[in-house]
Amino acid sequence: MSKLVLCLGSNVNATKNMDEARRRLKEHFEDMVFTHDIVSTPVGIEAAMFTNCMAQTNTTLSYDEIHDMLKQMERQCGDTPEQRERNQVCMDIDLLQLGRTRYKKADWKRPYIRELKRQLDQLSEQQAKRNKQ
Repeated sequence: MSKLVLCLGSNVNATKNMDEARRRLKEHFEDMVFTHDIVSTPVGIEAAMFTNCMAQTNTTLSYDEIHDMLKQMERQCGDTPEQRERNQVCMDIDLLQLGRTRYKKADWKRPYIRELKRQLDQLSEQQAKRNKQ
């Protein structure tokens, strides 16, 4: 089993799209935990504010299997290339870590990612305590 860490983001109908993405992820990873949503300023684009959260679980899936699944989920949440050209992001699900390998190194330095990671670590500790009981 490998640790899987994701970051979700949306700047279009964010509440609805974040809920839909969580639901779809839970269908594939029933023990996935999610942080609270936080609002962040767009990075590198001029766009509406983003709503973000992080998620974590364990998986036996490969990078390619996860990547393909996440891209499909983004589309199922209404994300399209045409909207992205207008800096409208219905759903972006980034694979940040699989096992010991971290991806999107620059993202890990962003303040909202660091805050979400702190929340995720706390959730993981709470889950580990519950599992021991």
